[in-house]
Amino acid sequence: GCAGTLRQMRKPDVRVTLRFLTTAEGGRSTLAYSGYRPQFYYEGLHYVVNHTFPKEGIAPGEQTEAGLEFMSPDLLWGKISVGASFGIYEGQKKVAEGKILELLALEERAKIESARQAKRG
Repeated sequence: GCAGTLRQMRKPDVRVTLRFLTTAEGGRSTLAYSGYRPQFYYEGLHYVVNHTFPKEGIAPGEQTEAGLEFMSPDLLWGKISVGASFGIYEGQKKVAEGKILELLALEERAKIESARQAKRG
C-alpha cells in the first residue's frame, strides 16, 4: 500500500555494509527482509534498529548494503562514525556484523528526538 512506499522514501539514519553469519557460524537459518528489527550492538550496548535492504530476502552468509533506522537516534548521534564496526543480534545470538558506510538522517532525527524529549520534561 501507500504506507510501504512512503517508508521506502524516508532517508535512513545510516548506510551500512552487513555480512550475515552462515547457519553453521550460528547465524540465522532463514532469509531476512526489509522491516527486520533486531538489536544493533555497539560498544557494549544494544539498540533497536529497523533494516531496509536493496532487495527482498537476504540469505545467511550473504553480504549486503542496508539502510538502518534507529528507534532512538538521539542515543547514537555523536557515538557512531563512518568506519565503525557493530554486531547485529537476535537476543543473545549474533546473526550479522557490519560497518558504517555513511551517516544520512541520523543527526537530523537525533535533534528532533532530543527536542521532543525536552518538551516532555
